[in-house]
Amino acid sequence: MHLSREQIHRISKAVIHALVEGKGIRSSVAEEKLVDRVAKVLEADQTAETELEKEVEALLQKNAQLLDQEGADWGKMFHKIKAKLAEEKGMVL
Repeated sequence: MHLSREQIHRISKAVIHALVEGKGIRSSVAEEKLVDRVAKVLEADQTAETELEKEVEALLQKNAQLLDQEGADWGKMFHKIKAKLAEEKGMVL
């Protein structure tokens, strides 16, 4: 599921606020700066996942004829290939 920048910002704000209020973290940096940093990390992660999905799609298209001949389930193959590539790249999905 891909989130909008606004959704990412709201999630980041909620996480940071909960950590600060719950005394899970103390920081000399303003809360909004922490929110921005977390949001940037989440956005980068989402971008990396989107690129991974494009790579999976390209692999599926490259092998479309073989997959069709074998009667492979494209959805299952997409998820299996995505998981394998993510593991190889050290990504956590």
